Amino acid sequence: MEHQDYDDFCILNFAGNEVIAGLEMAKEGKSRYKTDECLALSKNIGCPIKVISASEGEEFEVYKIDNKSWHSSGHKENCRVVIPDSDHNFTKGNSLELMLQETYDWFENLKHMKITNG
Repeated sequence: MEHQDYDDFCILNFAGNEVIAGLEMAKEGKSRYKTDECLALSKNIGCPIKVISASEGEEFEVYKIDNKSWHSSGHKENCRVVIPDSDHNFTKGNSLELMLQETYDWFENLKHMKITNG
């Protein structure tokens, strides 16, 4: 993810989509949400997590190097799915429909999963 820092804000570029964020918030995000911290957090979440990823873009390149994510620890039902031929915003082809179907299926399946408090 590219970023441009200014005095009290920064512009983050998520696969061509620019977002303005407070500089302190961006610094916190860059320093606190690395793989190890995310895995530690997910171990403490008592409900299953499903990560739905696009197949193209900067975030997918990161997964090729280190495929651990929120889904890698914690609840035994945690999982990750990659939507084929999709960009960050799921605007290519039928990727939006596939992402929404994965989301719907997840919540339908969640009704039958055992959820704990940590």
